[in-house]
Amino acid sequence: MDALALGADHTCALLDDASIVCWGDNTYGQLGIGNTNTIGDGAGEMGASLSTVSLPTGRTATQITAGQDITCAILDNNDLICWGNNDYGQLGQGNTVDVNDPSGLSAISLGSNAQSVDAGVDSVCACQQCSQVLGPQYRGPTRIGRYQSPWGWNQ
Repeated sequence: MDALALGADHTCALLDDASIVCWGDNTYGQLGIGNTNTIGDGAGEMGASLSTVSLPTGRTATQITAGQDITCAILDNNDLICWGNNDYGQLGQGNTVDVNDPSGLSAISLGSNAQSVDAGVDSVCACQQCSQVLGPQYRGPTRIGRYQSPWGWNQ
């Protein structure tokens, strides 16, 4: 295992082969397995029984993060994809539709300098050269940054 990402009620592991497996609460599809079934609360659901997250065709993950009901991965081409709860557009897809299967998502290009990604409560931020932070921001009571759309990326 290369990395472990701990969300509010779910956990994901980036495995040595650059695939991702997740378990725990899946109310919003944050496990990325194409449904909203919770995994790990029944016999025979863990270990080799875990389904891998369906990433876009031909892509593997280099980094993962998990927040409250959301999971994200930086892919081997430095694109970012996020899945799960999308109440405030935090998945960066230009809508507020929850996603439980990330394989068909429109990836967000982070350029060649993507270094890290972090998910929190209703937000995601990615770091480029760790001097410029990009992320979709909820336009709630605290409005920080420059907005490209009501649910868009700021920098």
